[in-house]
Amino acid sequence: MKIFLIIYSLIFVSAFGQTYTVGDYVNDFSGDICHNGDGTWSYEENGRDRVVWINLFTSWWPSCTTEAPQAEAVFQQYTNDSLVLVGFGQDWNQPYSCSSWGTTFGLSHPIVDDVNNIYGLFGVGYIPHNVVIGGDGEVLYSDTGYNQAAIIATINQALEDLPSDLDEDGIDTDEDNCPENFNPLQVDIDEDGSGDACDICDNVNVFTAGNVNGDLDENNLPIVNFFDVVALLDHFQLNESELSPISECREQAGNINGDNNVNIIDVVNLVNMVLFDNMPSFLNSEEQGRLGFYQEKENNYISIESNSEIGGFQFSLSSLTKIDRYLDQLILPDGWSMTYNSTNNFYNFYAYDLSGTSLVKKIDLNIPSQHILNVQDVIIASKEGFQIKANVEKEFFERELLSLPNTPNINSLYPNPFNPILNISYSLPTETNLSVVVYNMLGEQVSVLVNNVYTTAGFHSTNWNASKFPSGMYFIKIETPSIIDTKKALLLK
Repeated sequence: MKIFLIIYSLIFVSAFGQTYTVGDYVNDFSGDICHNGDGTWSYEENGRDRVVWINLFTSWWPSCTTEAPQAEAVFQQYTNDSLVLVGFGQDWNQPYSCSSWGTTFGLSHPIVDDVNNIYGLFGVGYIPHNVVIGGDGEVLYSDTGYNQAAIIATINQALEDLPSDLDEDGIDTDEDNCPENFNPLQVDIDEDGSGDACDICDNVNVFTAGNVNGDLDENNLPIVNFFDVVALLDHFQLNESELSPISECREQAGNINGDNNVNIIDVVNLVNMVLFDNMPSFLNSEEQGRLGFYQEKENNYISIESNSEIGGFQFSLSSLTKIDRYLDQLILPDGWSMTYNSTNNFYNFYAYDLSGTSLVKKIDLNIPSQHILNVQDVIIASKEGFQIKANVEKEFFERELLSLPNTPNINSLYPNPFNPILNISYSLPTETNLSVVVYNMLGEQVSVLVNNVYTTAGFHSTNWNASKFPSGMYFIKIETPSIIDTKKALLLK
């Protein structure tokens, strides 16, 4: 037993199925951080193109407890970001946990729980074990014990051997304002110390307030138009896995009112900028509004109202089942548009006045589903672009179901603006022959979607694929023998 405790030879095979020795080039390896950081530490993400010093240890072995503060003291002597120290530990709680190991010895570098047996990647033998990997991924040092002089000598040489110009643009890394991006001219238009090659959002003031898609005119000046409204609404549709560096830029440009929260209020302000050249509203209004969520056996009824004209609103719905078809059939005021996204029967709903001229103070939405669980995250924007404080009221009661409109009606054009697919939702109070036709701004018929087809009463929808048509305003008309209803839709390519 004493011999076992003294030598503690680790003989199990690495989960990665490979053993690296001096002269080998490493592939990626990783583990979960349990001290000084969160998430996963990986060689590819945190160590590539740097000198990496790996300390492999167990929590109970005396020489490891001696080594830990010594290694930290050496590490503190280096101010060069090109040196990375990381510890991979095993056999926790004998007596140290992973977090207490780091705090007890005052370690500033990350400690990783070595459940993947990274130790096994670098050979079997006595502990502790130290490894130094060069900037090109070559193992330069790998040995049991703690030979401080040898480790320091290897680190110093490896740092000297690092490329002085990582992006090979003729500028030393220490002086390069974008060290990982080729930029020999070192252009930095906004003079913030970060070169244009890597300063994605600010380099030519492209992503100014409102210019969400980052386009420029012939004079390299930002353009703010309905394309930006579309880009901002598209940004709302992204999930976490789809976010990119450009997403952050769009979020900055989409924060129209400067409150660091991008939501339907910014959409309303952006529409006002495009239509009326209005400055964004920075008001903190005391105006009160409400959203009433009424539930009954077979119907859900949402009512949004305010003393001020409403310019837009958003909310989230949780549902036991998919309710997409009901949302596509929602009836909104003339000139309004909507969009929504859904994940696992959770819906984020956005609606706004595309015309900028709506005078409505109350909007009723009928969702004929008995499976909606909750309405939350309600935001109401005024026509002028400030937030209306919203109280949310919920009630379960029996009430008459909302009926169909008394006349044939286009309920919604979704999305609007669109590119290139437009969903057209309409309702008929009685069965009748129906046509759905698209006209351009000149009044010319450009597409017939439904041609005098006998149609039953109720809610219906059809799609128009405008991929072959130019950008511009189009008129969608539904026609029965007695009634015509027309609404506008904006195609933006």
